[in-house]
Amino acid sequence: MTERTEKIQTSDGIMEVFIARPEGTGPFPLVIQLMDALGMREELHEHARRTARWGYYVLAPDLFYRAGLKGPLTFRIRRDGSRSWPRCRH
Repeated sequence: MTERTEKIQTSDGIMEVFIARPEGTGPFPLVIQLMDALGMREELHEHARRTARWGYYVLAPDLFYRAGLKGPLTFRIRRDGSRSWPRCRH
């Protein structure tokens, strides 16, 4: 299994895509792995690696690139106990 991160120019900016693929020449079935609400993080990279070990070519795009957010989103706990998410531009 091999992995890498590519940067793809889009009309909205540069999007990073994590790629994991099996060893060999293929052909391999393609999986586009969508991230959840917390954003791209190591757990999703590990999921892509595991799927690649099963024989799939995995593309995991970071869909928050338009908002200028990098890394997983975390919420803050305010003094009153409520939670606050970072604001996105869109």
